[in-house]
Amino acid sequence: MGKFVFRRNLDIGSLEAETDARLIEAFTDKGDFEVLQDTQNAKCILIGRTGSGKSALLRYLEDQEEHVNRINPEAMSLRYLSNSDIIRYLKSLGTNLDLFYKVLWKHVFIIEFLKMHFGEEACKEGGVLESLVEKFFLSRKKKEALAYLREYRNDFWEKTEIRVRTVEDQIKQKLTTELGLAPAVFKDLISGKIGSDDEKVRIEKNEIANKAQKVISELQADAIYSVVDILKEDIFKSRHRRYYIISGGLIHGASSIMLVNDELNADVVHG
Repeated sequence: MGKFVFRRNLDIGSLEAETDARLIEAFTDKGDFEVLQDTQNAKCILIGRTGSGKSALLRYLEDQEEHVNRINPEAMSLRYLSNSDIIRYLKSLGTNLDLFYKVLWKHVFIIEFLKMHFGEEACKEGGVLESLVEKFFLSRKKKEALAYLREYRNDFWEKTEIRVRTVEDQIKQKLTTELGLAPAVFKDLISGKIGSDDEKVRIEKNEIANKAQKVISELQADAIYSVVDILKEDIFKSRHRRYYIISGGLIHGASSIMLVNDELNADVVHG
């Protein structure tokens, strides 16, 4: 056999799976794809060094499965949450944010799954939420899900970042009310311009912490879980019609590492 010669302009593939046009035809499964493809398998986080094949697996899943939606890290608003004044302030108070992360991302994922199931255009044209509301209204056990859908029906199909801000704004408004502060004063408080001992505030820090935890605990967790149960029982019943939400490159920079770690500790993925 003659010696192989690299010729000028020879295409031997891209350094990154995301930009390799021949990835699918050259993909070799080492057993990881079957695990990733199995929606009943709890393993759903790809961890590995640069070049180990994480992006290739996700690309191959997108090619092989019909219902796959990729959420980019920027669309998930990780940077926005990392720089959020209210999140930083709540963490400084020692507030447990596990429930916040669970509610936030379940809210996001519910919408993404519904868009895949019904079709984004059909959802935008309207009627989907109304039909779901009518369906759930028939069951007394599903009143919380009904209330949840009605509350969010106006901005249900907005971009992920807008939905993230909706949940965050709810916390701000409720905590402002709990503390009995003017919105402008509360804004100065969480931004650090004034302290809890300022004459405009005059509230003990531990009282603020307790009320902040109360607001977090009153997030619509029960309603969220009711909707998740309904999706499992009434809509996504077939194991043969699988749906996936994927995201690559979640960790870029120290702030994102801390935020993703917080969310994983909150058991967002499996919770």
